[in-house]
Amino acid sequence: MVARAHRRAEALRLRYVNGLPVATIQARLSISRSEYFRKHREGLDALASILRRRWGTEAVNAFVARTAGVDAHEGPMIASTVKNAGRLHVPTRFIGRETDLAILKDVVQSAPLTTIVGPPGAGKTRLAIELARHVRESFPDGVVVVTLADLTDQSLVLPAIARSVGLFDVPATDLSSALANFLAGQRRLLILDNFEHVIDASQDVSHLVSSAPDVAILVTSRTPLGVASEQRYPLEPLPVPAAGTTDGDSAPIQANPAVQLFIDRARAIQPGFPATTQDLDATVAICRLLDGLPLAIELASARLGSLTAPTILSRLTERPDERLSLLRTESRDGIVRHQTLRHAIQWSQSLLHPTEVRLLADMSVLVGGASLDAILAIVSPDPAGLPPPSAGRFPEDGRGLSAMRPILEAPSSVDVLNRLGSLVENSLVRRQSFPDGETRFTMLETIRAYGMELLKARGDTGDIRRRHASYYSRLAAEVAPAMRGIVADQLLKRLDAELPNIREALQFLSESGEVADALSLLVHLEYFWWLQGYRLEGLTWLLRLLEANGQGISHAEIAGDQLASALTMAGHLCALSGDDVGAGVYLADAITLARVHGPVRSETDALHHLAVLARARGDDDRASEYWIDASRRAGANKLTYRQGISFWHLGLLACDRLDYVSATQWLSEARSVFEANAMPIGRALVQFTEGAAEMVAGNLLVARGLIEGSIRDLTTYGSSTGVMYATGTLAELEFLEGNAALALDAAERSSYQMRQLGQERGMSRNLITLGHAAIGVGDYSRARRAYLDALRRSLPAERLPVIGAAMLGMASLTSGTQEDDRQKWTSPTNLPTSRTCLEAAQVLYRTVRRPLALVERKHAKDTGLVFPDPASASVTPTPAPWFTEGDVLRPGVPVDEHPLPDLKTVLTLARSLAATIGQRGTV
Repeated sequence: MVARAHRRAEALRLRYVNGLPVATIQARLSISRSEYFRKHREGLDALASILRRRWGTEAVNAFVARTAGVDAHEGPMIASTVKNAGRLHVPTRFIGRETDLAILKDVVQSAPLTTIVGPPGAGKTRLAIELARHVRESFPDGVVVVTLADLTDQSLVLPAIARSVGLFDVPATDLSSALANFLAGQRRLLILDNFEHVIDASQDVSHLVSSAPDVAILVTSRTPLGVASEQRYPLEPLPVPAAGTTDGDSAPIQANPAVQLFIDRARAIQPGFPATTQDLDATVAICRLLDGLPLAIELASARLGSLTAPTILSRLTERPDERLSLLRTESRDGIVRHQTLRHAIQWSQSLLHPTEVRLLADMSVLVGGASLDAILAIVSPDPAGLPPPSAGRFPEDGRGLSAMRPILEAPSSVDVLNRLGSLVENSLVRRQSFPDGETRFTMLETIRAYGMELLKARGDTGDIRRRHASYYSRLAAEVAPAMRGIVADQLLKRLDAELPNIREALQFLSESGEVADALSLLVHLEYFWWLQGYRLEGLTWLLRLLEANGQGISHAEIAGDQLASALTMAGHLCALSGDDVGAGVYLADAITLARVHGPVRSETDALHHLAVLARARGDDDRASEYWIDASRRAGANKLTYRQGISFWHLGLLACDRLDYVSATQWLSEARSVFEANAMPIGRALVQFTEGAAEMVAGNLLVARGLIEGSIRDLTTYGSSTGVMYATGTLAELEFLEGNAALALDAAERSSYQMRQLGQERGMSRNLITLGHAAIGVGDYSRARRAYLDALRRSLPAERLPVIGAAMLGMASLTSGTQEDDRQKWTSPTNLPTSRTCLEAAQVLYRTVRRPLALVERKHAKDTGLVFPDPASASVTPTPAPWFTEGDVLRPGVPVDEHPLPDLKTVLTLARSLAATIGQRGTV
């Protein structure tokens, strides 16, 4: 028993501490690949059992779901976005695909790329989800479903995959390589659903297959990808009973998969179905007529709410245009079975009044569903001459909608509601209700595609898409003022639900050459792209539109003020993606344009983002200048949000400098602005920063009250981002009070929140606190990974303060005997000396002229490091009361007696250390 437990622990240690590939671990432990994955799963279960006693069941179950790819309810991990990761709820039984499931279980575990190919409505997605449930044990790094149905542009596929697997902090220009590097060595299953919308992205998928051979990719698509590594699996309709098999014993008939599916869905409406022999006979005939296509069968069974099975059959057989004999005509893509679904939907359409058919066609431009307001905004006027509902469903002249005179008459909202209700009743539209009271209406993708065909046949697709784009442009403009403020989760969630429609609107405006309108829509939602973790997608759209502007759109069409706003957004999103150099170029251009053309808002925003970059680099004087300038210009132009945020950041900068007096002054200004303008979230952000200032003064009890109160308020106001930052400050407080275990817990919670929200820019500072706390509890391996991860994140943009703190932390891992160092590093050779790391840290701190942060002071004292405050710091730090003249942080220590290396040498050392940890080693 002990030996087995040891092997499980060793497998996890080698994988997640040492970051070794699976094949290397197999060789080292002399185990097979399947045995490794079994040990991996057993080890995670044992670890989760221990952690539940500390973190609680709910938190640990979420952790296990992210780590192992399944949640506590045994469902596969689904992640169209990381923050929305969860279990895909499938409320209906899985019927008739047992053979397909058995074959695919073997295929996906041996083939790097498998594509389930079949017609719309064949059940490709349902089969893929069921497969995920059965093979999850073979993929210890998780099963992730990436839903592509909402995308129509191939360039958005890689950002969607990156978000789903948790990769955020990379430049959009290098996403393909970064994603391949991130997935390398992982045993993960990626399910790319509805790929036919973005078939031109096949080469991107092929690159992932060749770059990450341990990752299996399962694609569902109407057409194959057509790449060399693809293993195709054609999904046929369900088998149907042979002709003449309805006589005699009914048991074999009811065991047929297609009949089983019809009966199962029918019993949700009529529990005793089939009640008679006639019901069963009609069911068999319907399944044959519908060629066993699952969606067509489900649509037919749904009619049992108003029709009997024999009546359904008679309607199918009495209408020649709805009979399966018409399937002999090839569809545009050459798939005959495609007609099966089309005519199944046509048959449902025949139950509708022509005005309801028009609404179905209009709604096809809505992607991913929409609110009633959106539907009312895009619905087209009715042509005159339509019969009233009581006059029958279709014009008696048989010429359909084309016979109607093009005289327009706007339907009332009551008319639209009635028509919408009919579409819901006929299972062509689904109504979804949410806890906040919102109701949204959605269509299956295949039905939406059919509606789009109706719209194209009607000849006014462009008009309806323009109505659609206009509505979402107005929506973006309406929420922009709140987005400029400090938004709450409720608004972000609303916009998240509308993202597919926002994409569709951007696509239409871009295709139509209306770059100015597309930029306006995009820039209005700048803070949505940021706060919801969609920065890569937002940046992709923005760079494409800016490129279009440069290649063919006259300057008159893109006004200087609008271009300034777009460049500001580009700089902001580039910085969030780790491209500080590119961000600086965009922001400088934005300021130049804004000072000529306006608006002042773009100038103040650009100044703010430049200040953030300067603070991250340790250029505190320049950061201070930018924020003071931004606050002055914002105040003069009544931009209260930017003014308050600038004051708040000046307070944060003063805390970095350990300047208590300046910090309290700036934070008082910020509080006044937020309180005067009814911005409670802003006030709560100021409050936890006031706690940080009290930490500088040594008033830890006061600091705790401020920070914990801020977290309560931010939680009440629904600001997840604010809670995330306040929790990071709480971690620092716990560490200063000597509560290493609590500090580690708070730092872990803050880091988890950052990843869930895609807000990883502030992760590096959090990792430093986490590393210090890990050493405090004796977890040297955890500390090492935290410091090296902080280095990896900070080195590309040379964010010197965090690099210096990380090097100081590394020094504490090499400050004992050689044997102690080996234990801490879990590596027997090539250990850097404590002096080397300390000298590097001293060079970095002197370069930025910033005093040693409080947590670094406490950490150095706890670990016995001798490290002076930078002698050239422009502000004399105010030490906390527990530091006395006798502490180890005194001037004149031995490290100061030797010439220090230059900055270039120090950064080279830091990069060599960061190279010891890969993407798999993040904390």
